[in-house]
Amino acid sequence: MRRLLFCLLLICACAPPDAGRYQAIIGALLIDGTGAAPTPISVVVTDGARIRAAGHQAHTPIPAGARKIRAEGKCLLPALVDRATRRPLAVSLEGHATVVEAIAAATRAHATPIAPGEPADLMLVAGNPLEDPESLKKPERLMLGGNWVDVNPGAGQ
Repeated sequence: MRRLLFCLLLICACAPPDAGRYQAIIGALLIDGTGAAPTPISVVVTDGARIRAAGHQAHTPIPAGARKIRAEGKCLLPALVDRATRRPLAVSLEGHATVVEAIAAATRAHATPIAPGEPADLMLVAGNPLEDPESLKKPERLMLGGNWVDVNPGAGQ
């Protein structure tokens, strides 16, 4: 009887195999780094270190058990940062007709676009870089390899 109770307790304590594996960033303006038009009210789903899905919230399913990160009023784009210092790279608007084109050029040179199968390297900024390009210099959150990391390592030391 004890053995049966122990087995039942163990089974109940186990999480489903995919629990905690997925993260969904919900509601941000998505600039995917390809030069495509931004996607308002987006969902980006990561699966460990890779992007599983990205698109408009109405068309991008969120896996059951995914950790949900609310990002309304923010912009999600490729991690345009120096990986060693985690400081934002300069995104030059010079020679580009739009901010989206400038971000696409910087992505081609220094990052990967936000697309299924690509590394989960993402940057979340407050506001809208289409209206305020300076917001690209102040990432609020940074994901590298599917893990959220400190945006300002060494700050205050």
